Amino acid sequence: MNEIFINPDLVLLSLVSSILFVVGVIRSYYLSEDYNRLEFNSAFFVIVMFVIRSIGFVFNIHLSFFTQSDTLLFLNGTFLFLGFSLLALNSVITKLTNISFVFIMLILGILLFPFLYFLVKESVFSEIHVLDQGKFSFLFLVSGSIVWFFEVFFKGEEAIQEHENKHSSIFLLGLPLALLTTFSNLNTESIYLNLPKFIIIFASFLIGIGLVPRKSNNSRKVSLLAILSSTTFYGLTMTESIWIHLPISIVIGIFVPLVWDWLANKNWSDSAIELFIPNCLIASLAVFSPFLLVKSQDWFHSPLVMLGVQTLFLLSVFLLSALVASLVYLFPKKRKN
Repeated sequence: MNEIFINPDLVLLSLVSSILFVVGVIRSYYLSEDYNRLEFNSAFFVIVMFVIRSIGFVFNIHLSFFTQSDTLLFLNGTFLFLGFSLLALNSVITKLTNISFVFIMLILGILLFPFLYFLVKESVFSEIHVLDQGKFSFLFLVSGSIVWFFEVFFKGEEAIQEHENKHSSIFLLGLPLALLTTFSNLNTESIYLNLPKFIIIFASFLIGIGLVPRKSNNSRKVSLLAILSSTTFYGLTMTESIWIHLPISIVIGIFVPLVWDWLANKNWSDSAIELFIPNCLIASLAVFSPFLLVKSQDWFHSPLVMLGVQTLFLLSVFLLSALVASLVYLFPKKRKN
């Protein structure tokens, strides 16, 4: 994945962070009665990923993500793909059979995510110079787009009526480290320098969200929103000055509660709103943030061409995500009692 040399200790710490991310997603968006089922599904997911990796090496097939040389970085990416797959699918676990749920998890993890990784790192999106400095925005866009699709076209029971772990957002604090180590082209020193900036952007989102009073103020939801929002927003333009990001982050944070209340009035479930806002809405805004945050002399294209390139990237990810999500109509569903 990341061809720049990274300190092995940092890679190991990143692996721990990615595993904790998966734990945090499960504890935040799934019921305890589904934990055993999800543990089995997650283990099966990791095994299948390793089988594909082994096939690639045995038959000397270049599979981009799967055949990278560093096993720890491959594991990092595998757990991140698993975590974002679980984010995307939390609303349908109550409606699909276990086989259907595992199957769509595998479609996301072994087909869509690796395919987009290939496009971003080695193929079309790299060649046309999509401006995405972190190289991981597709993860947020895919999960957010699928959450939107299921909420609009396949709405069912909310995955969790009341979250059982009020401190589950702690497990997601290492997400920026895991993403930077696994997907970006930064070296060890640059990763260390960028981590405090993510914390500052996280704080600015918290300030913005806190400036607008809401009827219900759940600290866990606010923390998760701020973590996901700051990571996806700052990841695309993280080489730019932190002082440029701060006011924009605060302004976006101010609008978050307003969008939340508007979607709640549209009868969206809390978990869908909580994931749609940072992973789809703010991630989409981040795709076009270079127009405000990156100096024009650092652009790869003229303004109109750059607008077309960024739009092509966003629409491609969105349409591929919607296509995968629509496959859920073909899978067996749980029978209603």
